[in-house]
Amino acid sequence: MNAARVEKWDGLLGTVHGLVALCDTAVIIYFLAINTGYLVLIFFALAELVRRLRRAPFAGYEDAAGSPFTPPISVIMPAYNRSV
Repeated sequence: MNAARVEKWDGLLGTVHGLVALCDTAVIIYFLAINTGYLVLIFFALAELVRRLRRAPFAGYEDAAGSPFTPPISVIMPAYNRSV
């Protein structure tokens, strides 16, 4: 009778071991998929950054400064001990 109980536990532990191994595999596949996606996005962002940096000298800052749609900028500086 004792041997039957041991065989029952061995079967149950084997099933639990198989489930844990299956969950481990699923988590590793999920980890690899998510991180591969992030790596692809980083490469896309890097390519866009390089493209923008190469285009920066030709951005046309003079055109932007002369545009009527560019808001004016005021610089306010504090003045201490100023005698009038």
